[in-house]
Amino acid sequence: MSFAGIDIGYGYTKVVYDGGQFIFKTTVEPYIHSEKVFGKSPDVVYVNGNGYLVGPDALPRMQVTKDFVGSESYYAIIGYCLNEIYRKTNSVLSGIALGLPPALYNERKTILLRNNLERAELSINKNFIPIPDKVAFVPQGVGAYIDFVYNNPEFVDKDVIVIDIGYYTVDMIFIKEGKFIPRASESYPSGMELLLSRICSDFSEKYGEFITPVLAESILKKGSFTYFGKEYKFDAQHVLEKFYIPELARRIKEYSITLKNNYFEIDSISAIVITGGGAVYVKDMIEGAFIPDEPQFANARGYKIYLQQL
Repeated sequence: MSFAGIDIGYGYTKVVYDGGQFIFKTTVEPYIHSEKVFGKSPDVVYVNGNGYLVGPDALPRMQVTKDFVGSESYYAIIGYCLNEIYRKTNSVLSGIALGLPPALYNERKTILLRNNLERAELSINKNFIPIPDKVAFVPQGVGAYIDFVYNNPEFVDKDVIVIDIGYYTVDMIFIKEGKFIPRASESYPSGMELLLSRICSDFSEKYGEFITPVLAESILKKGSFTYFGKEYKFDAQHVLEKFYIPELARRIKEYSITLKNNYFEIDSISAIVITGGGAVYVKDMIEGAFIPDEPQFANARGYKIYLQQL
C-alpha cells in the first residue's frame, strides 16, 4: 500500500509520497481556452467539468484566497498533486492525508470535504485522475508533531508546542501527553506575508521603487534581485532580526499566557517545535527550539506517517 501527505498552504503546497517529494507555489486560475498556444500546452485540471491551471501553469500572482478550502480551486490543487504522484510513480495511491488550519478543523468540516472529494470528477488534459480509497484530514501542525515524535520517540508522551509558520498566519498548537488539545490552539496574523510586506515597505523607502511580495521573497532567499537589467541588493536579515523575530517572540509569549489561562502548566512543556516554510529563515535565530530537516515538508511527512500507522 502506498500513501502520500499533501500540505496545501496559502503560499506553497508540499507533497511527500513513497520515494519522493515536491513543492510548488499554491496558485490557481480558471482555464480560458485559446487556439493560440506558444510553446508547451499547459496541463489543465478539470473539476466537475471546469478547467483550472495550477502551480507552475498558473500566473504567479494568482495566489489562493483565505477562504478557498473546499472550493473547486482547492480540489484542483489536490487533483494536480495526485496526477504528479501518479506520473512520477506510475501507480495509484491507497490513501492521502491532508492538513486543515486548526481553526477550520472539526468533524463536520472533514466529513464534508471528504465526501465532496470522493464525489468530485477530476481529470487532467481529459485523463481521469483516480481518487484514493482512503482520505484523511489532520490539523496543520499535528503533522509536524507526528514527524517530530517519529524521529524523537522519547517525546511521545511529553507535552509539546508546535509553532507552524505559514504564509498568512502563525499557528500554535499544544500536544498534551501525545493528545492534540483543540481549545489550546491559536492562530496569529504573523506569517510570512507580514515579513514580506515589511521587506517591500523598507525596500521602497530605500530605493523609491515598489516591489511585489514575490520579489521580496527572492530578496529574502538571495539578498538581491535583478529588475530591468539593474541589480538591487537589500539586507533582509536586518528585517528578520529587528522586526520579525521580535514579533514572533511576542506571539510566543502571548500564546504562553493563553495556555496558562486554560490551566496548562508551562513548566511541563518538554519541547517546542518550529515548522512550516518560515522556519527555514528563523532556524538559526531561536535558541532551544527543535527545527526539523526541511521544515517546510514536516507537516506533509507527518500526514503520510499518520496514514501508515492507522
